[in-house]
Amino acid sequence: MILVIANDKRMTYVAQQLSEFFNVVTDDDTVDFTQVKYVVLPFKIEGDQLAKWMNQLPEDCLIFTPIMRDFLQKVTQKVIVIMDHDEIAIYNSIPTAEGTLYYVMKNTEHTIHGSNIHVIGAGRCGETLAKSLKALGAHVSISSRNPSLSARLFESGLSVVETDADILQAADIIINTVPALMLDAQQLQHVKKEVYIADIASAPGGVDFEYAQKLGLQAELLPALPGLVAPQTAAAYLANFIKRKIDDEG
Repeated sequence: MILVIANDKRMTYVAQQLSEFFNVVTDDDTVDFTQVKYVVLPFKIEGDQLAKWMNQLPEDCLIFTPIMRDFLQKVTQKVIVIMDHDEIAIYNSIPTAEGTLYYVMKNTEHTIHGSNIHVIGAGRCGETLAKSLKALGAHVSISSRNPSLSARLFESGLSVVETDADILQAADIIINTVPALMLDAQQLQHVKKEVYIADIASAPGGVDFEYAQKLGLQAELLPALPGLVAPQTAAAYLANFIKRKIDDEG
């Protein structure tokens, strides 16, 4: 039996897709925890709502979680952190990039084509996003601290730079992908008033939003974009991964 915590559209689709192959129950059902062999946790968890019943799971239960959470450090069951696997993170970067493009177009009054766009961070999402923006005709710069990745980005025709005052001042759009403070009060003073800043990193993001608001800048945190803009596709990536891992377990 697989227990899926289906508290948003993406996880509801995960439950539906896995039910084609396995016996699946959701947290809306009456669950006999002694019969649960696999648990699929959601991206969003409020308070300690799940930690309460984790100790009711069998010792041989396998827990799938999108990201590692503090309470999972204490469980005795095996835990698989889905987003730690490159294949899922790369697949997930596709709806993330599309969702970012949607918000950029929604919140600016000029085309992406011809815009100066700076992407902070060249991880899976940053790389996919930068390439998508370039394909739409934007002038894209991207920051990277990985020399080999920087070389690959340069080979793709992207401008690999440091996030300095000149880059920030020239940008029409800034997109942060790094879950650490990358745009602090000092750096925000360099951006122009008309800039649009999209932060797609995990909460709390990498922008000093309070200071950005004081400056009158348009900046917003956009976490979990795949689940917002393409929950069915995002769910398929997760369900396929989980199915293969379960099949491997035998």
